[in-house]
Amino acid sequence: MHPHNFTFKVDVNVINHLGVGLYSSTPAALTELVANAWDADATKVLITVNPATHSITIEDNGHGMTALDIQNKFLNVGYSRRQSSPKGSLSDSGKRKVMGRKGIGKLSMFALADHLKISSKTKATEAVGFLVDVPKFKESLEQHKDHPLEEFTPASFPSGRGTRIELTDVLKSLNTTVTY
Repeated sequence: MHPHNFTFKVDVNVINHLGVGLYSSTPAALTELVANAWDADATKVLITVNPATHSITIEDNGHGMTALDIQNKFLNVGYSRRQSSPKGSLSDSGKRKVMGRKGIGKLSMFALADHLKISSKTKATEAVGFLVDVPKFKESLEQHKDHPLEEFTPASFPSGRGTRIELTDVLKSLNTTVTY
């Protein structure tokens, strides 16, 4: 595996205002991540909440992302599928109306946890993954420095494609009970 040099393109004020301010509850933030899975034509989304280890995992069997998709779409906070995709407001299969609107839903992750582990695989490409240490990331942004993201080789995807978002060190202030 060769490095892809993934970097988020966003201002720290955007992270603080939208990421934390817009998604004040765990369900609202998770809903945004499930919407991304819907937009990727996923037929299955598995959410695992583990209060004992302070972790939440969202895994889908959607189309997945290539390294280029991750950099140009996922890590591009202003990216809007509706404006940038030839299919407009339809998913890649053309069978679903997409839910994501402004490309900011992914910021909900920053309101939930201190560490993010994101991996994805398409049918045709190898799995790629990167880590985000949220406090260090915000510190770099405040200092107007680039913050290259550490990469890793992801675990396999059961359906051969999809996206997995692992949130660890979920903020202690969040309610992670099953009913919530």
